[in-house]
Amino acid sequence: MSQPAWYRNPEMIIALSALVVSLFTVFVGAYSAWVDRAYARAAVWPRLEMGQSYAPGRFGYFVSNRGTGPALIKTVRMTVNGQPMRDWSAVLTAMGAGDRHYMQSQISRRTLSAGQDIQAFQTEDEAMIRLLTDASSPTTEVTLCYCSIYDQCWSVDQANRPVEVGRCDLPDAEQFVQ
Repeated sequence: MSQPAWYRNPEMIIALSALVVSLFTVFVGAYSAWVDRAYARAAVWPRLEMGQSYAPGRFGYFVSNRGTGPALIKTVRMTVNGQPMRDWSAVLTAMGAGDRHYMQSQISRRTLSAGQDIQAFQTEDEAMIRLLTDASSPTTEVTLCYCSIYDQCWSVDQANRPVEVGRCDLPDAEQFVQ
């Protein structure tokens, strides 16, 4: 009596079926882990926005986290007419401000929780408000670089359109460190 071909042997059919089911299970598990990681990243996605607030007798700059997770602000770059500034005092000097009466909050190297706002700068000095809101005043530009808790990083400027970046690198001489 001859032996049936190996693929007709019931034990081999069971073994091959088990192998196929195992490989399919591994694929489904890997895909599920990938989906879970993507969901976890989306659940803690920060989104920083910058803006100005103006009311009669008060002017300020603010930063808000409108995302779903904390934003780790790594670097801040502020320029006046293209020249990097180190702090608000340097900004106001470059803009030609005389006496200075203002309030400031730390922005760089700070963590902003989801939904949190910070008033980065505020003044009630009428002369300074006119200087800061005058269209002929020197041009100021601000860029923030921030990361999520998963080290995904973005750069955002006053247009409030985040651009994903590999990491937040900025030479010390160009960092705004108020």
